[in-house]
Amino acid sequence: MYPIHQRLASNLRRGRCLLAGDAAPVNNVICGLGLSTCLLESVALSDTLTLILKDGKPGNPILIMSSDEQRQFFQFFVDPVASWEQTRIQAGEQDDWFVRCLSDISSPSFARWIEMMESF
Repeated sequence: MYPIHQRLASNLRRGRCLLAGDAAPVNNVICGLGLSTCLLESVALSDTLTLILKDGKPGNPILIMSSDEQRQFFQFFVDPVASWEQTRIQAGEQDDWFVRCLSDISSPSFARWIEMMESF
């Protein structure tokens, strides 16, 4: 049986080695965020390396900043969303709030979602 778990490396960089993809954060498979977070991490890492290799920016501070930002993205977005989704599914809920909103467009939840989207 596959153990459902999440973890995050304490540092995504050590010396000249960088962690990316499933070597850095690992989130549970239930939420389906693995591929999308790997793609986002790859884009962020390529931007970081472009700043260093092409633009000549100082490597150490940029790599530290990149590592910190990727860790924060996992800690404040991926981990809470994936944990909530795991809890929701294990509790036996059939649909998440968004699916419920779409199934009843007269609901207050749908109206709040429309207001939130219009505010962007």
